[in-house]
Amino acid sequence: MKNTKTLFRFFTLFEYEEEEAFLENQHKNGWKVTGYKLPGFFTNLKNVSQKM
Repeated sequence: MKNTKTLFRFFTLFEYEEEEAFLENQHKNGWKVTGYKLPGFFTNLKNVSQKM
């Protein structure tokens, strides 16, 4: 399994609760956001579920 990934997600201010739920789900699956770039790139999601 890869240790990092980059996602693009477009969302508006009015959809922040849905985006929050998405990020919580990613974290439950072992992916931690370590950075972002506007508009909508979550960069360097690290897999924290595995011990290195």
